[in-house]
Amino acid sequence: MNFHARNLSVTLMAAVSGIALSVCLSPAFAQAYDSPERNHVNADGMPTTHSTAAEKADTARINRQVGADNRAVDDRANADNNRYQAEQNRYRDQVQDNRAKVEIGLCRGKKLYDKRETIKEREVQRELARVHKQRVRG
Repeated sequence: MNFHARNLSVTLMAAVSGIALSVCLSPAFAQAYDSPERNHVNADGMPTTHSTAAEKADTARINRQVGADNRAVDDRANADNNRYQAEQNRYRDQVQDNRAKVEIGLCRGKKLYDKRETIKEREVQRELARVHKQRVRG
């Protein structure tokens, strides 16, 4: 028998023995339970195609919540887009024939007492944050 024929016969015997082995062992590894449809079971041994009423209610609640969250995000995105479009239209109206309408304003800085009040508020907030941090750390 030449090399190719021997190689072919070994390959053929391996394939046949693999098929025979799978046919013999498949009933041993099959899961048996008393479901008439023979559905798959999850890790707890419960059929995966059947849900309790509580599970169905939880699933429906989660789906409604996700849908509401998605609608809220879409609404915010639409509002942002509308605001952007209005701003672009306003800029387009202000710039005509390479001339821009410009609004000039004059302002004055804070008074000294306003600055002192702002500094005092900032220091109080820092002190509160420091005390809170110390209490949290114990």
